[in-house]
Amino acid sequence: MSASIRASSLYGFEDLVRSLGGDPDLLLRMAGIRRGVLDDETNVYPLRAFIALLEHAARELKCADFGMRLASVHGGRHLGALGIMGMHSSTVGDALHEILSHLDYHCPAVVCRLDTGSYPGKTVLTWDFALGGVRERTQIDESAVANTYQELRILTQGMFAPVMVLFRHAPTKPIAVYENYFHAPVFFGQQINGVAMYSTLLTRKLAKADPLLHKLATAYVGEGAGLQKMNVGEQVEHMVKRLLPTMRCRLADVAPRLCMHERTLQRKLKESELVFEDILDKARRSRARELLGDSALSMAHIAAELGYAEQASFNRACARWFRATPTRTQHKLRSAARKPKRRATATSARRKKT
Repeated sequence: MSASIRASSLYGFEDLVRSLGGDPDLLLRMAGIRRGVLDDETNVYPLRAFIALLEHAARELKCADFGMRLASVHGGRHLGALGIMGMHSSTVGDALHEILSHLDYHCPAVVCRLDTGSYPGKTVLTWDFALGGVRERTQIDESAVANTYQELRILTQGMFAPVMVLFRHAPTKPIAVYENYFHAPVFFGQQINGVAMYSTLLTRKLAKADPLLHKLATAYVGEGAGLQKMNVGEQVEHMVKRLLPTMRCRLADVAPRLCMHERTLQRKLKESELVFEDILDKARRSRARELLGDSALSMAHIAAELGYAEQASFNRACARWFRATPTRTQHKLRSAARKPKRRATATSARRKKT
């Protein structure tokens, strides 16, 4: 299980820190988070770093409710495409079930569930994470529960009010701060962290659900979650195929898109006994076979799609891969595709029956 989290979790972080008189870059460095991570909300970075960042911010800024404040400025953006998928589901219950079933996209280490059995007539959306050795977790727990509350408010267009809010830790500020934030009774020292709601809320229809946006967001989330489940070689090959047409698919181009330093990616490939140049060559060969066999593109266009600046480079690669020129390879592939499959002879048919 990868203990990473999407950069959308940092939406609003810089503005919040500055509003409190702090230096966001300093706090990011203290937590070991590269500044470039914030450039794209689909980037991933270590969950431990996020947990440390929240604790550093609360301590350095003397802001005990920093995690809850960050949830307020997120404005529903902390889940990225996953949040869009939820907002365009049919009902509140559908939205929560879909978000929970695709949480690997946002953070594979997060463990959430809908508890419908502990309190009659009520459902508790619980939060936790599968990550050992974390000593300070007050801010991450409060931020996550506050995010849950804010997400439910967005789904209900501001009409959500919890039955109660539960925390496992002891309060770190006056109870009134929590109750003013959640507009509900807040209990500490509980067995779970979570937000309780009346179960009837789950059947509430979402007024602005758009089936097309839901479909697009679901597809996007599915692709992202699938990438996280790949091994390092598969991740590199997937990213290389996407970058080929840009002609920027060196190791130095791929590494930041997988949220790694170039040396880190090189080390991970070496540990898996893989060589980046071999993966690149394999991806090009596979894509060349697809384009030569199925498309009507010119050879120059196919060369560009494979990331070659010159036709001659593509010609040499084709000779190495297929022992033929691109044109000859295209003819062979298309002829093979048009060739009808052999029908079973009467003799072979009789043999199968016996």
